[in-house]
Amino acid sequence: MKNIWNGIALVVVMTAGAFGVAAVVVARHDSTPRPDLSRPIPRAEAEALLQETVRLAQSGDVHGICKNLAAVENMCEHLLITQHEPGKLAPTVVDFEHHTGGNSPTTAVLHLLGLRDDGTTYTSDFSVIRVEPDRLAAFTAIYWSGVKYGRQAPNSSTTSPPPR
Repeated sequence: MKNIWNGIALVVVMTAGAFGVAAVVVARHDSTPRPDLSRPIPRAEAEALLQETVRLAQSGDVHGICKNLAAVENMCEHLLITQHEPGKLAPTVVDFEHHTGGNSPTTAVLHLLGLRDDGTTYTSDFSVIRVEPDRLAAFTAIYWSGVKYGRQAPNSSTTSPPPR
């Protein structure tokens, strides 16, 4: 009988009122500590996720990016509808920053410069967050989209090649 109650907490709440109502609440006690999803994401880990994303894109598995690496699969799939092909070369990481606070999760942002398959250049933000159970996921997984994390992209495409 002891095993039946193992991990279950029984909380009795008595509410005194006009009718003297008693309520019983049973909650499962989970002894597994929850991971801290707000801890900073190191640049190297964000870049490793970008490298895996680039590998899938270059192999032609763009839907695999959305299914396996994106934080929000349907948003990722929506971006695919409107985008050109990513290009054969990996983008260049030109800057890195963390966004913390507010209602958003801690986010690592890699600022990218790259060349699409059609010859147009792009500047884009590859933003990375922690998701349950404790893995990194790309919030803006379609790295060649020109999407900027948390700001407008007035001119995210040009026709000149990226600087070398």
